[in-house]
Amino acid sequence: MSEKSVTEYENASLGAANSPLDIALMHHKSTGWTYAASGFLPGNSDICRKTVDQALAGNAGNDKDGAYKRIGLNTFVDGDGPEGVIIQIITGANNTLQTLDLLLDAVSEKLSI
Repeated sequence: MSEKSVTEYENASLGAANSPLDIALMHHKSTGWTYAASGFLPGNSDICRKTVDQALAGNAGNDKDGAYKRIGLNTFVDGDGPEGVIIQIITGANNTLQTLDLLLDAVSEKLSI
């Protein structure tokens, strides 16, 4: 079985409005989803979440630079199977961000079973 280990997540942004902002990297699995008329809620676990790590720096601002980085992550994702990653972006208003650049690093792991 071939897996990838997510090791680092980083984003840089430029705000366009004074509005709440949360970004999460989530481990996607085929189970744990809740569906509703308004959309769906992913029930899978967070690998990292901006508002957890930077609770006091959660808002975007007009022409304000923002960044979030996590290193030393160690989450195995079975990309050959039914797993992957989702980047969830939650804003308090439309057009909260002018730009958002994302970087996701992973290393390949070969496991013997």
